[in-house]
Amino acid sequence: MSDNVKAPRRKVLVLGHSFITRLSRYANELPSRANLGLHHDVVEYHGFPGAGINRIYREFSRRFRGSGFDVVCLQCGGNDLSCPSADPDTVVQEICTFVDWLVQSCGVQTVAVCKLFFRASTQAHKGDVSVHVYNERVSRVNTFLAQRLCCPQTIFWDHRRSIWDVFSLLNADGVHLRDQKPYYRSIKSCVLFALGS
Repeated sequence: MSDNVKAPRRKVLVLGHSFITRLSRYANELPSRANLGLHHDVVEYHGFPGAGINRIYREFSRRFRGSGFDVVCLQCGGNDLSCPSADPDTVVQEICTFVDWLVQSCGVQTVAVCKLFFRASTQAHKGDVSVHVYNERVSRVNTFLAQRLCCPQTIFWDHRRSIWDVFSLLNADGVHLRDQKPYYRSIKSCVLFALGS
C-alpha cells in the first residue's frame, strides 16, 4: 500500500450491560479518551443496564445489524447468572450462539468476549442467588468461555493485565467498579488486540 493511501477506518462496538454504560460516561469525560484514544478507528459504546444476553442480542439486532462493525467487544452474562434458575452451561451456550451469529450473520470480523467479574455482594433480598453461588457460576462460565472462544475470529479477554484484584475496585454496591481507569485500559487493550488479529 502506498504511503498516500490510508487504511479504511474500522468500526468497533463495545457492547454490554451497565459496565459499558459507566465506561462510556468515563470515556466521554475527556476528548482524549472518547474513542479509546484511537486516532483512526471509530469506537461506539452501548450499554444496557440490567440487561441479560438475550436483551443485548435483541438490542443489537434492532439497532446495529447492518452497521458494519469490524470488531465487537462484549461484556455480558453477569446479570443472567444472578437469577436463581440460571444454568452456567446455558449462559455459555447463549453467549457462544450470540458470538457465532455476530460473525456468521452480521459479518463482524472479530468478537472479543470479556471475562465476567466476581461480585462482593448480590441482591439476595430481591431474589438473586447468594454471592458465593454467583461467584462459583462466574468461575465456571469464564473457564468454559476460555475453552470455547479460541478460533481466529473469537477472543476470550481476561482483564488480569489491567485488573489484578477486582474486589479492591468494587463500588459500595459490590457489583460495579468505583474506578473505571483500569477497566478502560483493559477494554482499550482488548480492542487493540482484536483490531490486530
